[in-house]
Amino acid sequence: MKVFMVFAALLLAGAGFMGYQGDLNRYVHAQMVLKEACEECASAAALFINEEAYAEGLIVFDREKGRSYAEEYLDMLLSKRRSIETKDAVIRLKFKDDASNDFSFTEAEYAYDTAAVSCEIELETGDLFGSPFISVTSLRRRACYELRTL
Repeated sequence: MKVFMVFAALLLAGAGFMGYQGDLNRYVHAQMVLKEACEECASAAALFINEEAYAEGLIVFDREKGRSYAEEYLDMLLSKRRSIETKDAVIRLKFKDDASNDFSFTEAEYAYDTAAVSCEIELETGDLFGSPFISVTSLRRRACYELRTL
């Protein structure tokens, strides 16, 4: 009887660890997808540059085109990814260019005179972990794409 009880305890512990590993792998995958989405949205939004201002030597982003691309990309990504169940998705783009400075970094993070696009995506999800002692219901990632000016 002692062997059976030890075996049952080890079986339950192993099943719990395997469930946790599966949930953790799903969480890591969701974070990786979100990181790639942030980088894609920031770099793509930085490609939409006002051509008239660029001809004069200035970098001015076309904010509307950048925002619409980022929203369409996020909608397409979340509709194709069935592994990430989302309740709400928010995307925020901030631009710093020669026309305006919408955001600033500390001097340690931002030492160059650059034009930049910052993208932050926040997802409200269901509980990603099935265990009662871990509760993760939202994901957030941020990426910044800088264009070096001379």
